[in-house]
Amino acid sequence: MKMLKSVLYLGLGFISIMPITSSVEVIHGEDVRINGGLGINRAGNRPLRIKVPTNGTHGINLENVGGANVFQMTVDASGHGVFFVKDTTNTTKMQFHSTATTYFNNAGGVAIGSTGTGGNALRVTGNFEVQTGDAIIGNTLSAAVVEIRGAGNDLAETFKVNNEIDAIKSGMIVSIDPKNPGEMTLSTSAYDRKVAGVISGAGDLHAGIHLGDTGKVSEGFHPVALTGRVWCHVAPTSSPIAPGDMLTTSAIPGHTMKVADYAKAQGSIIGKAMTSVNKETGMVLVLVSLQ
Repeated sequence: MKMLKSVLYLGLGFISIMPITSSVEVIHGEDVRINGGLGINRAGNRPLRIKVPTNGTHGINLENVGGANVFQMTVDASGHGVFFVKDTTNTTKMQFHSTATTYFNNAGGVAIGSTGTGGNALRVTGNFEVQTGDAIIGNTLSAAVVEIRGAGNDLAETFKVNNEIDAIKSGMIVSIDPKNPGEMTLSTSAYDRKVAGVISGAGDLHAGIHLGDTGKVSEGFHPVALTGRVWCHVAPTSSPIAPGDMLTTSAIPGHTMKVADYAKAQGSIIGKAMTSVNKETGMVLVLVSLQ
C-alpha cells in the first residue's frame, strides 16, 4: 500500500486531479481509495473517459458500507449503456437502458418513450400496464378508447341504500327512496315505477365502470348497476323465466319476476333475462335496461 499526499496528474494534462489535503491509498490489484475530497479539472472539451468490458457485470459501482452495489453503471453485450438502482440484497429496483427513452425535465416531469413531456407531469409513448393494485386519477381521464377487461360487466354508481345492513345483498333490485332524495331502498312492490337498478357484484360479475365515491358498505353504500349485465335474485312466485323475457320488480324485497302484465309494466321494467333461473342460486342473469 502506498500513501500519496501530493497532487496526482493523469495523462499529462488530459485529466488532472486537483490538490487534496488528505491521502490517497493505492492498493495493488484492487482499488484507489481517496480519504478526503476529490476534484476533477476538465480542460476545454477533454472529457473524463472510463472504459468497461461489455459483459454487463462490470462498470462503475457505488457501494454501501456493506459492500452491496446500490448504484451501478455498466455496458451490456451489445455495447448499450445500462444504469441500475439496487437494494442491499443486490436486487434491481430500477433499471434504465440506453435503447429505451426515459426523460426527466427540470420541472419534475417524466417522459417514457419520448424526450418531451408536452407540459404534462407524465407522458407515456406506447402502452403501459398496471398488473396489480389500482390506477388512481385525481381529476380528468381523457382517452380515445377505454377498454374494460376482466369480469367487470356493468356500469354502476354508488348510492346509499336505506335498509337494514343484513337485509341488503348483491343482486337485489333497488328503487328510488321518496323520503330521502338521491338515495335508494330495496324494491318492495310488484311493478314499481321507482325502480332504479340492481346492486352490483353478485355471482362472478362486478362493476366494470364505477361512478362516484365508493362509500363503505357498513354505512349502507352500495354500487348500483344502471346498465350492463348483473345477476339478480328471482322471486319464487315468478312465472318460469326464459332468455328474452322482460323482468320487473316483485313484492319480495329486492327480487325480480317475469312481466305478466305488459301494460302495467311500463316504467317498471328492470331489463331483459339472458338466462333461465339458476336452480342452485335462485338468480337470473339480467341485461339491465330500464324501461
